[in-house]
Amino acid sequence: MPFHSQSQSSFVARLPSEVREAIYLELWRCVGLRQHIVTHARYHRDGRLTEVHLARWPCTTEFYVGNRLQEEVDALPIEMFNSIGRLANTIPYRRRDSSSWMDHWSCEERFFECVVEPWDSEQCEKVEEYDDHECWCNLKKQMAAKRKDSSALGSYMTMLLTCKLISSECLRSIYQSTTFIITDYLAIQGLFGSCSSHPILRERRGFYVDRIKPPPAFLQYARHIEISLDRNYPLHHRCCWGMATRKEADEGLRCQEGEPCDDLEPEVHEPCDFHWLHLERFRNLRSLKIWISTRNSELYGGLLTHPTGLEEVDFEKLRTLLSGLANVESVVLSAPLSKHVEPDEGYVEGIAENGQLKVWKRGEILPLMVKWSLKAG
Repeated sequence: MPFHSQSQSSFVARLPSEVREAIYLELWRCVGLRQHIVTHARYHRDGRLTEVHLARWPCTTEFYVGNRLQEEVDALPIEMFNSIGRLANTIPYRRRDSSSWMDHWSCEERFFECVVEPWDSEQCEKVEEYDDHECWCNLKKQMAAKRKDSSALGSYMTMLLTCKLISSECLRSIYQSTTFIITDYLAIQGLFGSCSSHPILRERRGFYVDRIKPPPAFLQYARHIEISLDRNYPLHHRCCWGMATRKEADEGLRCQEGEPCDDLEPEVHEPCDFHWLHLERFRNLRSLKIWISTRNSELYGGLLTHPTGLEEVDFEKLRTLLSGLANVESVVLSAPLSKHVEPDEGYVEGIAENGQLKVWKRGEILPLMVKWSLKAG
């Protein structure tokens, strides 16, 4: 067969690269320019892990520095609250408050609409049989049938398999035009890396991390990333084992797991400076948005559910911790902060001289079911 140069096709030879890029962008827009990245696992019949991979789900929740769920509760009529200001009918709100998707709970509910039968958002408080990391890739056809916007479950593969030249252009275009949203902590560890974890935690969770590697194109081309973390995110890192709470954690885990926890004497370093994101590996990252929840993680069986992060540092310490993020073109951080950091709620002034880093302090931490106006009054 005679050689035929791909560069001689009309699509490539006659259309300038800017026009081709505009065409690609419209294709990705149909799939969704905001995509959740989640970790999937498959198991053998005997329970052994056989495969771990990354999957995606279209995101319909724009980044917001506030807490939509609390604001939704505050907007409910007073008749829905009891005499102490606590919401009476709380089934959907309890589920949303405990969602592992955190501020993207509405995206999780759209997912449940496709995989849970029957699904009633007002009655289904918790989906007991649903594993956050169970693979649902083989259910995509059934899921698409239940979605009005089933095109959002479409694939990039048609264009990626066209030819080598177009594939390379499309790969770059996908990563540059898509905003990647990561709320799944195992996906965060796999995509960004992490400090070495405690041996018992490695035994329970770390096997995922060893099998997940970031796609080379993610580090090379990704421009826009959003991350949601729970309030105790420092405890996911080995950094925390050098903190004062480590002995308590060791004792609790030893009791819970029935195994000894030897002191590994890790190098003590600060988990709250986000060094574990390894941002220096990204070549084209332009925008990073981080949202930290005000609720505690249920990880470790509820152990160490007191604040250990940014809520405990003053303004100067906060500036120092976040200085490493200033190298990214645009960074927005929304988090509960110390009462010594002003204002009570809103953007904190003076964090970065160049204005590339914006920090939004969320107000007083309240139980979700409490109406703010009643609490304040």
